[in-house]
Amino acid sequence: MKRRLSAPWPGLIAALLLWGGGSSQAAPQPGAYQLRYSFGAYPDGSEPAGGLVADAAGNLYGTTRAGGRMHGGVVYRIDGVSGAESVLHSFDHTNPYDAWQPSGAMLLDSADKLYGVATRGGGGWGAGAVFTVDLQARAETLLHSFTGGAADGSSPSDPLLLDANGNLFGTTPHGGANSTGILFEIAPDGRETVLASFGEAESGAPAVPSGKLALDAAGNLYGTTQYGGMYGYGSVWRFTPASGSTPAELTVLHSFSFAPADGEQPTGGVLLDAATGTLYGTTEIGGAHDAGTVFSCSINGSGSNGSGERIVYAFGNTRGNDGMWPMAPLVMDSAGTLYGTTESGGAGYGTVFTLETPPPASKRCCTASAATPPATAAVPAGPSC
Repeated sequence: MKRRLSAPWPGLIAALLLWGGGSSQAAPQPGAYQLRYSFGAYPDGSEPAGGLVADAAGNLYGTTRAGGRMHGGVVYRIDGVSGAESVLHSFDHTNPYDAWQPSGAMLLDSADKLYGVATRGGGGWGAGAVFTVDLQARAETLLHSFTGGAADGSSPSDPLLLDANGNLFGTTPHGGANSTGILFEIAPDGRETVLASFGEAESGAPAVPSGKLALDAAGNLYGTTQYGGMYGYGSVWRFTPASGSTPAELTVLHSFSFAPADGEQPTGGVLLDAATGTLYGTTEIGGAHDAGTVFSCSINGSGSNGSGERIVYAFGNTRGNDGMWPMAPLVMDSAGTLYGTTESGGAGYGTVFTLETPPPASKRCCTASAATPPATAAVPAGPSC
């Protein structure tokens, strides 16, 4: 039984939905595997763990957390036609004013700029940074260097979110008023605003954010924390921006309880299906078999049955080679099918899974956490749920 809290491996799940468009090579048959690139010796990067992002031409961009000319990791490009790799930037771990050890998948905007985070280095503080790489100039710039302490976050490791106005949003797992992380915004000019500090886990507040964020049409942000919540096993939270005389608010939408009634320790964040107003995510452990879950909840309803979170699927079904311990973010295709990975299970080395999303249950909605653990949820027997 897995009873540990581990840092999330930012998933390579995005690559499941990507194929290098315009490739001169024959398209692979369904289910076929093709090796696109193998990282090599110095000065190439090593340990690519941050996922991929694609441009309109099918070129892929990613990071490695080690290797490179200055041994601090690299930003790389894989050509969509030839499969050739180019190192766009080598992070310098010997330079206190450069960031290094990039983490999480990057973002690509319409102006051909990549955005990402690095867990270490930056501005002489060593607490990590938000960086951008101009693809035309192949030049890296630090947008913000974290300082840590009560006034700022430190060690960002999860993907950023970009809104329509060019503002970046993200979290750090450390720093802030309670040393349990912050929610931050970076304006296009690089100016940082700390939107909220996460709380003390012992008090039931959301603590130590992890995974991807989601943004709704009203400007509310959603995410998960690994600790805190009413039972200490993590939470789903919502941040509502200030409006007029109403102050900004960070609210616990769901407190994860414990197996088998609920999942525990979400690490991948949340995905918002805007068409149905439903959040989807995973917990690393918990559920009927204590091997993790996929959960959902509505952002719109009033909720009447406790916290209202719904277990969509519980991993670890011993009747088949089921996966165990999902940790990375989910992705969804245009048909509403979810894709994800598990760290273990299957033949023993992890799995890739798909899951058809059920119709949203209008009365099972995210509201403030209940005073008692939610009732045991019905757990589907297999992937057909």
